[in-house]
Amino acid sequence: ANWSRQQDEIDALQALYCQEGELEIEKEPSADSEAVLRLRLGFLGSDVFLRVTLPTGYPSEERPCFAAEGLRPQESEDLLEAIKILMDESLGGEECLILVLQQLEDAATSSFESLKQRAAGAAADAAADADAEVAAAAAAAAAKAKAAAVASGAAADAATEGEDEGYRWVSADGQNCILKISVNSGPKVKSKKISNLSELKRMKSTPCLEIDVASSRNTENYELASLLAEVFGVSENDVEFIAGSKKEKATGDRQVKLLKLSMDDAIQRLLDQA
Repeated sequence: ANWSRQQDEIDALQALYCQEGELEIEKEPSADSEAVLRLRLGFLGSDVFLRVTLPTGYPSEERPCFAAEGLRPQESEDLLEAIKILMDESLGGEECLILVLQQLEDAATSSFESLKQRAAGAAADAAADADAEVAAAAAAAAAKAKAAAVASGAAADAATEGEDEGYRWVSADGQNCILKISVNSGPKVKSKKISNLSELKRMKSTPCLEIDVASSRNTENYELASLLAEVFGVSENDVEFIAGSKKEKATGDRQVKLLKLSMDDAIQRLLDQA
């Protein structure tokens, strides 16, 4: 029955999107009513969600319906067009949610860094000397801006299997390793955590660790060092921050060197996080 197949697919989604706030089941599937899910698209921003409605005829006869939340109208239109492209490529009569979501994430994250730099460039000079809240807002705007480019590249990126380039958020530096991080801080942040841990585990193409830090500018580096030392099992004294440009400071992008920890060990320790 369709509703039991929907339940099996939802169970699989719960295993993938297991962090708090990533997946909300607003209405359970049943034989005579549609199911409704709400997924956080962490690769587009911490406040971007996709509402998915599974009609009673899905998957055998009907397709899911999608609605975007947290994006501007044009960005929402581009995102939904990208989903439509991926849906058109999926096999009719089969469950497709997980495949479409992973292909969408691939298409979006493949150009994350260049899109982020382009979107942040116009605001970098004005934001360089702004307070932490303004800088966080600039970073969020940059993340959302890349949604506009998803539609144009979604079909090509989803259809092409590229070479395995390894994990993009970490690189080797002799016996050390260097992490790429993006910091979100300000009055709305209430806890210290890596907010895209699930994406980092699932997708090698995830470009950076997105870190929420509830701190002032004066204590931000201390809080970051404490969190990274805990996650990667190193001393806080072995966490070194690499000086960045004004643009990187404005968007919250940084590079961090972990001394005496190899790239392979860093990857394994992050993958072992609950």
